[in-house]
Amino acid sequence: QAESEHLFALRWEGIPASVADLTLAIQQMRYIAKKEDLKKILEVGSDKQRGAFLEFWRRIDPSAGTEQNELQDEYYRRINYANINFGGFQEGWKSDRGMVFVLFGAPNDIERNPFNRSARTALGRARTIKAYEIWTYHQINRQFIFLDENGYGDYRLEYPFAIDQYLR
Repeated sequence: QAESEHLFALRWEGIPASVADLTLAIQQMRYIAKKEDLKKILEVGSDKQRGAFLEFWRRIDPSAGTEQNELQDEYYRRINYANINFGGFQEGWKSDRGMVFVLFGAPNDIERNPFNRSARTALGRARTIKAYEIWTYHQINRQFIFLDENGYGDYRLEYPFAIDQYLR
């Protein structure tokens, strides 16, 4: 009697290979889906969620009629990049930098000051300059400023104060 063990992976048709957990993938849609769409997908039974998920992406596919959905692939590529590069106390896609990256992609320019430092004001007072990153997007004429208040690399969006105008 012989035994053999093999690892294999299943891949759902129409869903990027990077998506391993459908429930998580649905939660990650919060930057691209309207609240009503997300609610609809989450309210159907778990046996119908995959269909609702695929229907949402079919509806916003920029090249309908082709097998590949480039928007879906790019969206989840950005989610994965955010998880790898902006994770810390929470998953990278949930962080402020992750959110901006998922929405707009890679910035055209990043100005970084990764260390807190002291500086003197014009009146000679000591002042601490927090670690920061300034992301510039030329195509939308916007800058996003992130501050690391606690010194642990947890950069929070400082400007603009709200990003709601970019969400659906």
